[in-house]
Amino acid sequence: TIRRTGAFTYNWVGDPLAANEAVGLVIGNEVVRTNFQVFLQYTAGSNNLVLPLSQLNLLPVGSSYCQLDRQIETDAPQVTSSGGKIRGKVRARNKSVYIK
Repeated sequence: TIRRTGAFTYNWVGDPLAANEAVGLVIGNEVVRTNFQVFLQYTAGSNNLVLPLSQLNLLPVGSSYCQLDRQIETDAPQVTSSGGKIRGKVRARNKSVYIK
């Protein structure tokens, strides 16, 4: 349950973010799939996301889903003159949450 009485801090289990990494959390309404909010964290060393009250208030009360991604982007070691990037993404299983 996420209560909309103030900012909510989501702490994840695992390594803190390294350089070139990001974590994104999407919380969306299970009935109206177009009603969602995206929360991002890019700061190296972080192990949490702060969900501001202003964004939480845009979510309706009721059942919602959470989708958590962790991604990394680095320069490719061998590239043509056009350059190149390597991107990786890990997505956790969706979880249900109640917005109150």
